[in-house]
Amino acid sequence: MLKKFSNQRFQYSALLVVAVIAVSFSSIFIKMSTAPASVIGFYRMLIASLLIIPFAWRERTLWSKLSWVDLVSIGCAGVFLGFHFVFWILSLKYTSVSSSTLIVALQPVLVACGAFFLFGERLNRWQQCACFIALCGTSLVGYNDLQLSQNAFLGDIYAFLGTIFAALYMLAGQKARTNVSVWTYNVSVFSIAALLLALDTLIHRSPWFHYSFNNWILFLLLALVPTLLGHALFNLVLKKLPASAVSMTILGEPLGAILLAWLLLNQWIHWQEAMGGILLLTGVYLFLRKTSLLKDTLPSTNSGDGGLDNIANHHMETDG
Repeated sequence: MLKKFSNQRFQYSALLVVAVIAVSFSSIFIKMSTAPASVIGFYRMLIASLLIIPFAWRERTLWSKLSWVDLVSIGCAGVFLGFHFVFWILSLKYTSVSSSTLIVALQPVLVACGAFFLFGERLNRWQQCACFIALCGTSLVGYNDLQLSQNAFLGDIYAFLGTIFAALYMLAGQKARTNVSVWTYNVSVFSIAALLLALDTLIHRSPWFHYSFNNWILFLLLALVPTLLGHALFNLVLKKLPASAVSMTILGEPLGAILLAWLLLNQWIHWQEAMGGILLLTGVYLFLRKTSLLKDTLPSTNSGDGGLDNIANHHMETDG
């Protein structure tokens, strides 16, 4: 029996690695595309929404059980997710894969900051130190890009704005995720995000069509690989592995993306950026680790309090 449990644990851990690799391809596909940022985001969300409609349709009876608070939470989450993709995809048009994905790894730190201001959740001294280390690393990454060019630094700013909206998306959706099934929630927020991205496309007068075959393949791959494959596997392993283990994969995403950018795009990481990235990821790791230890000492709740379960449930949907 123990051997069977050990084998299952290994299998789900292997699936977790596959999911990390899948979401790491997100920034690579975006870098390869020549389409405007809002167009890339729109088709990614649109295709993903269409592909999961059959699964959400089986849960259609659950809609009548949602409260107006749930509906408002879903609506806000969808809008924030849309803004996340607007800014994060735009950041990759200006800065490197490494800088953009490292900055987005700040999500759990910004969620904690948001929970402090919105819900009064306090951070202990160790968590505050971890946040400080992560922010110092972010500053070093930004300083390195500022020395390279103003465009690269502008890309860092866009990435940081995208991370803020990712954190707001997590906070807005935390209550809805306790009452709404995963497919219903995802098809809702993906559709709302697609509408916001479509509006951004119209505002910038970007063309809807007339893109190369390569771009259409990349749109499809973005919907299938990081959005659905990565997301589906994360949800699967979340039922079998601790949320703290899944949340730690936030650290794996930028590392995977940096490695893929080196292999596929010939993008090298500067030593200052590498030092900043090490500081940033160390801070995030210490923060998640400390939060995990604290969570293990507290009674389990289902309040959706913005902790590790919430991070693990959400971060794969904002995979960059």
